[in-house]
Amino acid sequence: MDETLPPANLKNISSLLKAKGLRLGLPEWLLALCIASYTIYASHLTIMKHHSYNSSAWDLGIFLQALWTTVHSHKLLYYTVELHVNPGGSFLGTHFSPILLLLAPLYALSPRAETLLTLQSLSIALAAVPLYLITRDKLGSKYVALAVSAAYLLYLPIHELNWFDFHFEAFIPVTLLSAYYFFERASYVKAYFSFLLALSCCEFMPIPVSCFALYFILKAVIARLREGGWSVEVKRRLFHGEVLLLLSLAWFHLALHLIHHFNPAAKVAGNWEYWGSNPAEILVNLLSNPARALAFILTKEKIFLYPCYLMASLGFIP
Repeated sequence: MDETLPPANLKNISSLLKAKGLRLGLPEWLLALCIASYTIYASHLTIMKHHSYNSSAWDLGIFLQALWTTVHSHKLLYYTVELHVNPGGSFLGTHFSPILLLLAPLYALSPRAETLLTLQSLSIALAAVPLYLITRDKLGSKYVALAVSAAYLLYLPIHELNWFDFHFEAFIPVTLLSAYYFFERASYVKAYFSFLLALSCCEFMPIPVSCFALYFILKAVIARLREGGWSVEVKRRLFHGEVLLLLSLAWFHLALHLIHHFNPAAKVAGNWEYWGSNPAEILVNLLSNPARALAFILTKEKIFLYPCYLMASLGFIP
């Protein structure tokens, strides 16, 4: 029996893929090659680093043990490295990162350090896909989009993130960029799902997500001023921007509450105790002492130099 599709059907499928933006041309194939190359290259380097005894309990060992106990001992992300500061032992008492639970089934299939290191490299590389789609839509050029995505994969700080053991921050680029892309395309269900995944990375993710929400709100207000009225689409974007802002604030409150549930002795991560004992006190002290805050930024360790390092490799274009 001949299972070859008739030419008419092939043409219809091609038209359907093109209509949905799924048609793969040379730029898309080159992007796939870049993603595959980065994943293989970075996975190989980080695995070799691990095999040469250059990984440590902080942080690869923590995640390996947390996932192992979740899969095999039925303990929720339990680890023992930091029992002196987290007596409950659950990683959720240190960082609210429920996205790790999504990795548990994959880790169960191959409970090895190599699994986490490969997943990390793949996640970082896949962020090039939404970045490519965003740039293509904004600038109208697939080849410019390909160049921007390739620059992302060559970006030194991204390599540095991947080089040092394993971290939940590796899942932030792909989730945030996907969320932004879907929101701009008015695919709100997919956007909310992606934003929820981004929020699940750690307790501080509500801060960048709320900034995205404020951007969407401001963009809707500017569109209203330009159009001289509220169109249905502008109203819809404004509504979803406001919902996203409320969601991020609610998630921040939930994350801090659950961290203290798992670890009543938990402190605000990042050595923020210099400014206060809770987020509200920290915010008030920062806003009421701008000169002190600026002096702290300019003098404390590498707080000022680090953003310069991030932008220097991009020619300070940001």
